[in-house]
Amino acid sequence: MHTERAIILRAIKHGEAHLIVHCLTKSGSRLNLMAKGALKSRRRFGGGVLEPFNYVQLAYKESKKALDGEPLHWLEEAQMLHDFYQLRKDYARLEVGFYLLQVVSRVSRENIVDNHGIFDLLGNTLKSLETTTDTGSLKILFELKLLHHQGVLPQEILGYPLLRFPIQEHHKIKLNKTDRVLVKREVHQVLESYLKA
Repeated sequence: MHTERAIILRAIKHGEAHLIVHCLTKSGSRLNLMAKGALKSRRRFGGGVLEPFNYVQLAYKESKKALDGEPLHWLEEAQMLHDFYQLRKDYARLEVGFYLLQVVSRVSRENIVDNHGIFDLLGNTLKSLETTTDTGSLKILFELKLLHHQGVLPQEILGYPLLRFPIQEHHKIKLNKTDRVLVKREVHQVLESYLKA
C-alpha cells in the first residue's frame, strides 16, 4: 500500500459506481486512480472527497492496468486535508480554478520525481484564488510561472519581469489596459504552442 498527498485534478464517472481520478502528487507527478464503488461507498469516499480542487491524503495499491498508456492504480482510501471551499462559492473563481486544473493536467506526467514546483505553484494559486479580487492578474502570473518552471518562457516576452512577484502578491501587479492585453496575448500564444507540442 502506498500513501500520497495530492490535489484532485479530475474525477470521471466510470460505469455505474466507479470513478477514475486524476491527481497531482506533492512530488509533482500525475497519479491516475480507479476508485471502485466510489459513487456508492460513503465510508471510504464520502463527503465529496474525490471532487476536483480537493487536497487529500490517498492510500492506493499499484496496478499493471493502464489508461491511455499510463498506469491506473487502485484507490483504497481518501481523506480530506483541504477542500478550497471558497472557490465553490463564486462562479468567476470556480471558472479560473477549473482552468488551472486543466492546464496542470495537460503538463503533468506520471512518474515525475522532484518536481515539487508545479505542485506548490498550483496549491499556492488555488489558495490565493479563494480570496483574490483580481483573478485576471492571478491567472496571468500563474501562466508565466508555469511556463518558466517548464523552461519554455522566452526572456524577451513582455510579461517576463512579472516573475519577480510571488503568487500571493499578484494583486501588486500594475499594468495599464494596453499592456495587460499584450501580456495576456503573448502568454497565451506561448502556452498554446507548448501544450500542442
